[in-house]
Amino acid sequence: MKQQLELLKEIESKLEELCKDKDLKDKRPLEAKEIKGLRMVVSSIIRRMAS
Repeated sequence: MKQQLELLKEIESKLEELCKDKDLKDKRPLEAKEIKGLRMVVSSIIRRMAS
């Protein structure tokens, strides 16, 4: 379970980098918002798994 949690944290970090990418925000604003939402879902999963 610890390995899955670490993998999810890595995914969350990569998604956060993507949603902050200025080029992506400018060219694909909808996709940037979807990535941000996906990061929030992953974050929620991490919190539930950690408790």
